[in-house]
Amino acid sequence: MAAADRFEITIQGYGGHGAQPHKTKDAIVIGSQLVMNLQQIVSRRVDPIHSAVVTVASFVAENAFNVIADSAKLSGTVRTFNEDVRDFIEEEIERIV
Repeated sequence: MAAADRFEITIQGYGGHGAQPHKTKDAIVIGSQLVMNLQQIVSRRVDPIHSAVVTVASFVAENAFNVIADSAKLSGTVRTFNEDVRDFIEEEIERIV
């Protein structure tokens, strides 16, 4: 059986009005970049001989349609068969975040 690990990440930015994005630290943009980088751990950092999966399964940043969210939450799972790969992926997630 594969190891099944859960991760949760909270991004704290600085929200504001949608008409003034230059005055914010947009948690959605930060979260989007984070998702893209997390998705590359297995494809670009893990030896293809080893089996692993990193899945971002939830991305929540709620606000009004014209307000840039000040925070976002991501959660997901990591599945591995090898303990060294499991440790490596945990380190990579921490490094990327």
